[in-house]
Amino acid sequence: MNTMQSGSEILIRSLLYHHVNTIFGYPGSCVMSILDCLYDYKGHLDHILVRHEQGAIHAAQGYAQASKRVGVAMVTSGPAATNIVTGLADAMADSTPLVVITGQVYSHLLGSDAFQEVDVIGITNSTTKWVCQIRSANEIASAVAHAFYIASSGRSGPVVLDITKDAQVDKAVYSDQKVNYIRSYSPNLYIEPWVNVDALFSSQKDKNKVDHIIDILQNIEEDLILVLDIEHQVEVVSSQQKVIKSTNFKTKGFGLPAAIGAKYASPNQTVCLVVGVEEFQATIQELGIIIQASIDIKIFLVNNCEQTPFEVLHPDFLQIAHAYNIEAKTVFDSGNLLEEIHKVVNTKETYLLEIK
Repeated sequence: MNTMQSGSEILIRSLLYHHVNTIFGYPGSCVMSILDCLYDYKGHLDHILVRHEQGAIHAAQGYAQASKRVGVAMVTSGPAATNIVTGLADAMADSTPLVVITGQVYSHLLGSDAFQEVDVIGITNSTTKWVCQIRSANEIASAVAHAFYIASSGRSGPVVLDITKDAQVDKAVYSDQKVNYIRSYSPNLYIEPWVNVDALFSSQKDKNKVDHIIDILQNIEEDLILVLDIEHQVEVVSSQQKVIKSTNFKTKGFGLPAAIGAKYASPNQTVCLVVGVEEFQATIQELGIIIQASIDIKIFLVNNCEQTPFEVLHPDFLQIAHAYNIEAKTVFDSGNLLEEIHKVVNTKETYLLEIK
């Protein structure tokens, strides 16, 4: 006899059926029933608590690029949903497969300017391959199956499932569902690629510094995962290395959360982040995940403050690292840089090496 289950449990069982074991997200009232249900599946489907919704979607991107699987993120309604739009556009530009779940107000409140209500469909339609609003628990399993098929078929990209609170708490009968074909959907439809234009450097010296750092990292470990979030991004790498970056959108702040996502996807591989000071500060709060989850990432912070044409006051990054209980050191781009980078890569914990 089929038993009735809440929409939240149907959602989680559907995600497990599609081999999801990690969700990056931030809590809120319109996803609380899902989070409550997730507690019963701890160890099978883990929720990684980020510090900002932008961090959630970039972490899911890093996870997807490192694992070659669909990344999953979940946020609540209103400002949380709008905070993921940049990440959706980034994933769309780079063909990164994502399934992003957003909470939504009760169905009868839609269109009433309810607390933290926003038109997720209208806002995300142009930055996703498909967006679906789910208003009934009966629709969840089918929508999830369609979402994973669309996200990963043809030219990959992001999909959004906007689930109302009543769909999460109402009950329905669950059945495993998988989609292998959609009659009205053409996965091979050609989409004009975004033009990739490298940002201009403030100086050739700065470019050479980044090249030098990346060249050293390329020759350390064949299976090293290299995450880039800096004006200059290397195009040629070791055939065995994975390179994760915001290629076409070049989103500032992509790197740190993406490195975290990559580490969750490949916990046994060394993850190195090469990041500029402006990019690092855009999502610097995600350092909290590293300490709370006890994961190790090697951060190479390229401090090019002296080369910028603008007068910008930057903090003491070593003090910030120490506040998060992260070991840190400042070195200069000189003869001992090779030795210092080797030391950092060979450490067993997170380390921040500021390079001036």
